[in-house]
Amino acid sequence: MIVLDEEQKKRVTVNILGDEYVVKGESSTQYLQEVGEYVDQVMRELAEKYPQMSMHKIAVLSSINLADEVLRLREEVRRKGYLQQLQFHQDEGGNTEETEEEIGSDDD
Repeated sequence: MIVLDEEQKKRVTVNILGDEYVVKGESSTQYLQEVGEYVDQVMRELAEKYPQMSMHKIAVLSSINLADEVLRLREEVRRKGYLQQLQFHQDEGGNTEETEEEIGSDDD
């Protein structure tokens, strides 16, 4: 992993629910801006749905929703990767080397 010093990191100002934040990262400024816009979108949707909720609670609920999305996507990628491995291990007759019991016992 390459570690960039603070001067090498890219900076972008993003607007989330009317407040400006400076975001620093190793990704492109376009990507950092997209991240900020996505967070703003998620928070705005919740703020509109729950107008009486405090901004603190909107932020926490948004964090929970975003973490849920990340974890679901990680699981989907893991499963797809596992399925690709199974397909790769198929022999020419269409049989896999793994059995259903072995597939079901994947306890990560």
